[in-house]
Amino acid sequence: MKIPERVIQIGLASLILLSLYFTYVIWLSPANKGTASLSSAANPVVATPTNYRTARETFLPLRVVWFQGKEIKESTSENLITNIQKELSKASIGKVEKKGSEDEKEFASYSQIKEGIEMGYASNFLLSKYDETYKMSMDLDAVNDGNVYFNHLQIDYEKKKIRFLNYSTFSVYEATIDINETAIKEFLTQKNTSLLSMKSAEDSILSHQYSTRDRIKLKKYSYILAQQPVSLFRNAFFQNPENVRENNSVYSFYSEREVLSVSSDDQLIDFKGESPGEEKRMDIFSGSFSYIQKLSNTIGNLRYFDYDSGTVNYRTFVEGFPVFSDGKQGKVSINIQRTTNSQNGKQSAYSVQIATSRNTIQVPIPSDEEVELVSTNEVIQQLLDKGALVNKINNVMIGYTWEVIKDTKSVVDLKPEWYVQYENTWYSARDLLQKLPELEAK
Repeated sequence: MKIPERVIQIGLASLILLSLYFTYVIWLSPANKGTASLSSAANPVVATPTNYRTARETFLPLRVVWFQGKEIKESTSENLITNIQKELSKASIGKVEKKGSEDEKEFASYSQIKEGIEMGYASNFLLSKYDETYKMSMDLDAVNDGNVYFNHLQIDYEKKKIRFLNYSTFSVYEATIDINETAIKEFLTQKNTSLLSMKSAEDSILSHQYSTRDRIKLKKYSYILAQQPVSLFRNAFFQNPENVRENNSVYSFYSEREVLSVSSDDQLIDFKGESPGEEKRMDIFSGSFSYIQKLSNTIGNLRYFDYDSGTVNYRTFVEGFPVFSDGKQGKVSINIQRTTNSQNGKQSAYSVQIATSRNTIQVPIPSDEEVELVSTNEVIQQLLDKGALVNKINNVMIGYTWEVIKDTKSVVDLKPEWYVQYENTWYSARDLLQKLPELEAK
């Protein structure tokens, strides 16, 4: 039976019309106009990175101290700390219990050891998050109120104890531990391991931090600067990045209650949005890390740096030291706050605000130039001579200062210098020396 020619013509015409319709839906539909600019050559759509950052590398302690009787040595080597942390994860740990009564003198009796190691953070970290991240399998039933923070962890070889110390509250949490001390010593004595000789607590001005015995020489670095596409941050920050629309009047993108804006002058990223509510209260470290991990290693070696008033700061690290800048370069700040439903008063979500920069360091340029830094005690004494109060100095550490080169916008210098956390604010020691008269006059 032959098909009439008229029917064939109608069928072909229908197929052509259907093809044109699908072409319109895919390429010309208003639903796709909002993300058109994200596909431009200047701002291409990038696939969500598959090499997500892990919590293990992001929440690693920042330094390790090795006690051998009267000899004390310290290192910020990320590789060394990673290897020691792996041994800690293999250790057998007993029930963690609170010790002491948050008294400074009693705290000192726990904090000083003769043989063992200590690892420290620049700020408080949640004990339950540390246990979860490194699969420590600790028994936290006696202290698991979800609000236990520490800033130093200590392995006392003589007493076979692990302690979690909080120098800001003089709190001590302790448990028995069975760990491979030989393996840790092998890591500490490897030829390529860089260890600095430190003074004892009695010879250090700060009771909670050991001073370097000598002056320190560190390399100065130059890095090629890269500008990351906005779509990288879109994919990492928005709950549903495929639904993002562009506000054509300004350089900003939105989806429901989420907004991301970019400053055309300094390329700063500002994001405001919500994270879905949960039945169980979300800790700020887990909540903030859910955004950090999706940035992968594209914007540098991001690690947890400090936490204050609902804001977690992650910084780029170079050779084991954090990068500081005048703006948001080398830093991602994430503030998370619980919100409530005004109608029923129950939690509905978490408000989220993120600040960072598109400008990142990528490729190091070799340099033999070195910078000599004074010892820890020397820099603290300089501050005290200018009127600083020792009880306001929370932390002292070496950092790399992000310096813009005037003649070029494609390269930045990273210069090592001392940084001081004074009353919860970080300053370079150089800047703090100039600001102290004004700060202490208030």
